[in-house]
Amino acid sequence: MEMAERNSTTPILQRSSVALGMPVELGRIDTELKKLWQENEGATRACLINLAVYSEAPDSLEKNTQLVAQIAENHACRAIVIAADCQAKESHVEAWISAHCHLPRAGSKQICSEQLSFRLQGPCTTLLPSIVFSHLDSDLPFYLWWQDNLPEKMDPQLWAWVDRLIYDSQTWKDVGTQMKLVSCPSPLFLRTPRRSKNSGSRLVCGTTIGLPL
Repeated sequence: MEMAERNSTTPILQRSSVALGMPVELGRIDTELKKLWQENEGATRACLINLAVYSEAPDSLEKNTQLVAQIAENHACRAIVIAADCQAKESHVEAWISAHCHLPRAGSKQICSEQLSFRLQGPCTTLLPSIVFSHLDSDLPFYLWWQDNLPEKMDPQLWAWVDRLIYDSQTWKDVGTQMKLVSCPSPLFLRTPRRSKNSGSRLVCGTTIGLPL
């Protein structure tokens, strides 16, 4: 399938690719996303949920981009993919934008899901809430896929926005402690999550088996 050509300002709309897309300044993400769709009129943007994926693994950004590409084929979303290096001495943030596209049928427009990618360095958990809040798509349900140990302390406002938490216990170093954090009720989840307009569910805790959706 032919994809939109890239010029100096427009990232390629991608299918089956692990490329992160076009580097952008944090303050220009919304502007560049609007420009992306204006310059790719043959594609239709689709979004049913917000999906944030958080990992501290060194190579997670590329791997999770590939996972999001697979998920987006069946679940239109705005993906916020975050790779964090919390041990770095200096704080630094990098960002990219891209879109994962597929053809639902021959002759139709490409259906595309946006992806915003972030690489955080430094005291990462302090940056996470503002990055997530700033880039959620309207009032759609918010799924958070947490791929590392759950922190004992996290900004309560972040958890208040989560409609569904997805976690993978295979990476946990202390399963007993982590299970206490995800057992409801838990101090981590005492805040009542907001109810999105398009979701009738509250916070749901679950493990990942294959793709999480």
